[in-house]
Amino acid sequence: MAPMISQTASAFAGKLQISDPKRSVKTRAQMRIVAQKPAVASEFRSMSNEDIDKEVETIKRSLFDLRIKKATRQEFKSSDFKFYKKKVATLLTVKRENEIAQGISKRESRALNRSTSVRGSKF
Repeated sequence: MAPMISQTASAFAGKLQISDPKRSVKTRAQMRIVAQKPAVASEFRSMSNEDIDKEVETIKRSLFDLRIKKATRQEFKSSDFKFYKKKVATLLTVKRENEIAQGISKRESRALNRSTSVRGSKF
């Protein structure tokens, strides 16, 4: 069977494309990239506080990079801001839950955070 010639109304408007009817043609909606899956607290409960601190630091660095991309008008996914912020909040919540289980008071926790500077990070 000979390939069909069709004209599309996408970014290639005005150009002819040769498509094979045996191949499935996907629309933009079908080709949409699935967003990152949301962070679930149960995934982080097995992590130690040091691992949580490292993860928070890398995520805050990613948020910083996103802000730089936004300021320099580079391409970025705006939904990543919400995703990363929620992930940081989930990690810090799990960290605090671990501290409560260990019997660390709120005051001691804040002193520990200041000394390790997780929240006071430059990012």
